[in-house]
Amino acid sequence: MKSLLAAILVVCSAVSSYAAGATVKASQFGYDRQNATKCLQAAFDSDAETVIIDQVGAEWLAGGLYIKRDNLTIVFAEGVTLRALPGAFPKRPDAFIAVTGRKNITFIGQKDSQVTMNKEEYRQIDARFQGGHRHAFRLMNNDGVTFRGMTITSSGGDGIYVGHGCRNVLIEDTSCLNHARQGISVISCENLLIRNCHFDNTSGTPPEAGIDFEPNLNNECLIHCVLENSTFNGNAGSGFTAYLPNLDGSSRPVSITVRNCEFNGNNSGAMVSNKRQAGNLLLGTIAFENCRIAGSKTINMRVADVGEGFSFAMTDCTIDNTGQKQEALTFTSSTILSPDIGNIAVKNLRVIDDQPGRAPVRFQPLFGCGVNKDVQVDVTINGEKYDVAPVLAMMPPSQREKIELTKETLDGLVAPTVTGDVHNPKVPTLNLRGSYTLLLLAKKGDQFSIWVKAEPVVPGRKPAKTTFELKDPKNKTVESITMMTDGSEKTITATAAQDGMYKFLIRTAGQRASVWSDHPGQGLVASPDLAMISPRAKLYFEVPAGVVDTVVVFSGANAVERLKEVSLLDAAGRIVQTAKDTEAALLRIKRPADAKAEVWCLDIGGTVEDCHVLMGKGLKPVLATSPDLLLRASQK
Repeated sequence: MKSLLAAILVVCSAVSSYAAGATVKASQFGYDRQNATKCLQAAFDSDAETVIIDQVGAEWLAGGLYIKRDNLTIVFAEGVTLRALPGAFPKRPDAFIAVTGRKNITFIGQKDSQVTMNKEEYRQIDARFQGGHRHAFRLMNNDGVTFRGMTITSSGGDGIYVGHGCRNVLIEDTSCLNHARQGISVISCENLLIRNCHFDNTSGTPPEAGIDFEPNLNNECLIHCVLENSTFNGNAGSGFTAYLPNLDGSSRPVSITVRNCEFNGNNSGAMVSNKRQAGNLLLGTIAFENCRIAGSKTINMRVADVGEGFSFAMTDCTIDNTGQKQEALTFTSSTILSPDIGNIAVKNLRVIDDQPGRAPVRFQPLFGCGVNKDVQVDVTINGEKYDVAPVLAMMPPSQREKIELTKETLDGLVAPTVTGDVHNPKVPTLNLRGSYTLLLLAKKGDQFSIWVKAEPVVPGRKPAKTTFELKDPKNKTVESITMMTDGSEKTITATAAQDGMYKFLIRTAGQRASVWSDHPGQGLVASPDLAMISPRAKLYFEVPAGVVDTVVVFSGANAVERLKEVSLLDAAGRIVQTAKDTEAALLRIKRPADAKAEVWCLDIGGTVEDCHVLMGKGLKPVLATSPDLLLRASQK
């Protein structure tokens, strides 16, 4: 029996050091058929320059592994499988192989080798599959990381997560297959080259893209990023996504080139979304060269919010639009705050279509946005030249003034009359983003409490500092605190030293926070907008007397991060308008001329990640989770 056990289980042995430049086999550090984590970690921690995960006649099973030193090459020998140990990743932030703050790290896969996780296990652990973490490889703050010849499959999140502070990353001859969230996520990277790769069958949790370029903070960057000679097949989201609203005019200009790539059978072929608000816009360019897009389930290509310094180029590309319900290429704007569509150069675009008479290109300036003169589109459809000039000539100029947003100030707000106990439920799913303000109107001697919770925008992200500051009516700081976005909670209690409006300022550093108070006379400021992520809540606002025709604009971030459902309810709780599964909703308020001041409601049934609320003309830019506590406009 002892000899049999010895044959099955070789206990991990300590190998202290090797000469610089040495090559070692992982099995020299032992092999445990049930759990080889310690063996592999010991190999990685050794002084050897190259570690070969060698063939031992069975899979290598391991929990989380960490690269703790520079100048290391890890080779997966022919036929070797490194598999995530079942039950070893109970928390969403867990990653299989983490590389943080390192230089010159290389992963090489030889024939028929793979790194694989247990996607279906994580689906069972986390039934909603929210967050999309448990990445196979997580990179943070590294300079010089190479993947060559790798096959990476079945993570609970991304095959490769290229996070904050990364530089000089090369990914070539690599396949990222069957991941839950993304084949690759690129949060920030300077000098990224991806070539001869495959990104297939991502499904599980949005965005579900083959590759997603999506910074979280304006100090992150996407510079000299090149994607070439690669394929994207069967992804439940987009083959390619660039979602850039978190960058702005203070960010370094973006440069992304997609060259000689094919996108086949994805939900959407390629999606590009810039910052949605005109002014202080991101600079840069995204360019597609000699690419082919075909067989998408919804739309082949969509480009949103380009213009005013950010450009889009497409040269020598083909879009096979056979069997599609929409035009091959759509340029659109997301909200009334978007820049006019422009800075577009499309050259020699070849469109194949089976719908006679359908235009190959669509311009969709939503909410009064226009199309400027900086648009050049050279396109053929089924081999015949298509004249875009008449289409552009029909595009109206910017008409934002016809959909006016509120110019109301925060002056003249009064507290409601409250009798008895008022229930104001904590709404942790409100999850506010960006910088925002909670107003609290108090009288001298009033005591009030504010509960706050600071969280990462997605579980597992490195905690950041979120600041909270309470200011009195004279703008003097009463209390200032800093919390980490790690799920920390705090209750702040204050006594008003004077009558007037107290402001609770929250700056989430790109993360999210929840705030709650039961003090009568409160509201969250929506000026110019109120940003949230995946809310499910009711938000109440006042329609003052004399306001008879106005709007509330509720929008998602893009075609993927869209509204699931939102309803506008009148003062009696009746549904006036409902919008479902859309990028943006223009909710119209119409009342008789003699209508009195009323409290209406936005019933948010859910969104896919980021969304924004903007208040129309005549409305005070203030919303609350309780109608009985809402600040009201003075009737004087």
